[in-house]
Amino acid sequence: MSYLKLDLYRVIFFLLVFCIPSLEASQQDQPIKAGKIQKVRLYTDRAEIFRQTSLQFPIGSSDVVIGPFPNSMITDSIRISPGTDSSVQIGHFSVQKTYQTQFLDESIQKQEARVDQFRLKLNSIKDELLNLKHQLHYIENLSGEKDHSNVLPGPEYWDSILEFKATRGKIKRDRHREILVESQIAEKELKVEEKILADMKVGTKKEAQYINIHIRSTQSIAGHLDISYQTRNTSWRPAYRLRTNTTQQSVAFEYIGQINQQTGEDWEDVSLELTTSQPSRGTTPPKLRPWVIDYPPKNFPAAGAVHLFEEKGRSLKQRAPQRDSAMSTKIIQSGASFTYQISEKQTIATGTKNYRSLIFSDRFDADLIYTSTPKNVQSVFLEAKTKNSSPYQFLPGSIKNFVDGSFVGKSWLKNTAPSQKMEMGLGLDESVKVKRKLIKKEGSEEGIFNQTAKQRYIFEVSLENFKDVSIQVELKDQLPLSYQEEIKVQINQIKPEPNHTDKQNFLTWKIDLAPKEKKTITLDFQVEYPEGKTVRGL
Repeated sequence: MSYLKLDLYRVIFFLLVFCIPSLEASQQDQPIKAGKIQKVRLYTDRAEIFRQTSLQFPIGSSDVVIGPFPNSMITDSIRISPGTDSSVQIGHFSVQKTYQTQFLDESIQKQEARVDQFRLKLNSIKDELLNLKHQLHYIENLSGEKDHSNVLPGPEYWDSILEFKATRGKIKRDRHREILVESQIAEKELKVEEKILADMKVGTKKEAQYINIHIRSTQSIAGHLDISYQTRNTSWRPAYRLRTNTTQQSVAFEYIGQINQQTGEDWEDVSLELTTSQPSRGTTPPKLRPWVIDYPPKNFPAAGAVHLFEEKGRSLKQRAPQRDSAMSTKIIQSGASFTYQISEKQTIATGTKNYRSLIFSDRFDADLIYTSTPKNVQSVFLEAKTKNSSPYQFLPGSIKNFVDGSFVGKSWLKNTAPSQKMEMGLGLDESVKVKRKLIKKEGSEEGIFNQTAKQRYIFEVSLENFKDVSIQVELKDQLPLSYQEEIKVQINQIKPEPNHTDKQNFLTWKIDLAPKEKKTITLDFQVEYPEGKTVRGL
């Protein structure tokens, strides 16, 4: 009995000394899964990711491996801190890259499985098409066979053959057509799913990065690590929606962040910040270089060749890739940049393009101005003049314009600071018509000794308001402008008189139009110049 106890003690001792430490070591070698993404700060050319990873800190020094992280992670941007626990210190850390047999992103794995399902469906349809093709070929090639007496079959046999071909052949041909349509639909569906998968894989490889961290702790506690890093293959740019109400003389303004996300990891229920800072542009202004002038060396290319070389160099540079409220969105200004904290949590899967996140929306009072330059375009345009009465910096971006509920086109918003005035084109207004036509053009000569040539022009511009409300149209036209004393422009009649005439002979009228009212402007002028000379521009 004592020998059995002794053997039992030896087994326990062996387990304690050899097996349990090795088991703990194997457990420590297992990577700890990277914690959930808490916040994403999105720049115009990259993103900064903030994660929180929970783990058990043992007493003393230890190494932990955390991952996987996407291949798009910029390794020199990694920052690690032990949260608020002062008993834990972070030593050195390193990043290791591993190669996998499949993509680590779960959404990509699901899409790959979906593509496989559609591919199996298409292959099954193609198999049936092939079988039907063989069956139809057999039916179409049926023929009568001689019997043992070497005599061909009679009419009844032939009738049965023809009947079989007609009935069974029709069934197979109809089914072949149905399956052919199903095959075409299945091919289109497969291409769509493959395109989705290809977009999701952009910027993602079968590679992953793991962070090996050396930790020192004065006590055994449960805590977490705050890990942040920058990642590529993502960006945001501003976009705007403008809804104009001509009756209320106001514009509903929406400031939108348009996001592309192809980092290789999903952002699920994260706090999102959009910042106007552009890290790729650097932090210091460029320096001037010496402006050197000298005689050209011998055998230097001719001036034309130098110019051609410079043009080619400029074109190569142009082709080279460039690196670069109703809402309660919080604004943080840091230096020359702004950061917008989106109030609601966002979920943006990798592979997402043109995700739209609302930054700000409000309604501004606006002056709506109808303008027309019929010499260039015989149409009346609507413009809105307002002021950025929000605390937001509006970056340059495209505007989708809606007027009284109808989409009228796109325009562009310039960089606009808070309290700065804004002018935005709202497109054509078809309910106001303008027409400019030449009524008369005639020429003549005067005098015997002082020969003078004349060209007389009479233009008529008509404006008609088909609206049910009164409007004012700012109409612009012009008279010829002479740079020579010998060429004179003489006004015969302008009716009505313009409200403003500038030094370049630009004329501006402000025409009030009642509902259904029509008004006409007449321009009668002549150009005088010495006979025998040619005047350009007439």
